[in-house]
Amino acid sequence: AELYDKYSQFRKFLINKKNLMNFDIDIQCKNNKELFNSLKSCNIYYNTKFILSKGIKKPKVLNLNLAINKYIDIMIKKNIFYIIDNTFFFHFNSKQVDYEMIGIILSILFIYPEIKLRYYLPLILCKMLVNQRLELEDIQNINNKLYKQLFDLSKDKDISDKGLVYFYEGNELLIDGKNIRVTSNNVYDYIEKIINYEMRKFKEQIKIIKTNLFNLIPKKYIFFFNGEELY
Repeated sequence: AELYDKYSQFRKFLINKKNLMNFDIDIQCKNNKELFNSLKSCNIYYNTKFILSKGIKKPKVLNLNLAINKYIDIMIKKNIFYIIDNTFFFHFNSKQVDYEMIGIILSILFIYPEIKLRYYLPLILCKMLVNQRLELEDIQNINNKLYKQLFDLSKDKDISDKGLVYFYEGNELLIDGKNIRVTSNNVYDYIEKIINYEMRKFKEQIKIIKTNLFNLIPKKYIFFFNGEELY
């Protein structure tokens, strides 16, 4: 009931917003670059159509659904996005990723639930949007090497003999972490703190995504939900 109430408030806001912006706009584009730049810059509450004209060929009309899927397909062809289990992922530390566009795509998907992507969003991204606690499985397709290391550590029965402490890459994971040993009792807490430490390295990228999302949808509505509900 609580989730339904939150969803209803969110949808009411979106419907009212779209009613205020209820008129058509056509955007002329000569190529895919212009198309994607237009997608980033236009007010997506408008009923937008993109007219893609290439030379003397017959113009191609794309709505938001087609434009987004076209963008994702091209990013896949360029190996900027990669597909695992019908979900598209990207490396958070990649300079090729357009984080502004990720924020725009997220906002469009929230505003227009009828839009269907060919691939799912990564759950870890939805969790990071609302500052949700990350779990080991969340990073498997983002940093497989670290995932395997931490997974093996979680299954190690002789963890106390390894001499590990709450110290990672020259930083204490807890106050006085150099003097706190990792044991079978706290190994999962240790793993969680390493995951959070690693993902904090990408706070600037996440900030860009959030900024572009919150420019179109007020932050409070996104924080109504947890990552799984957004996903």
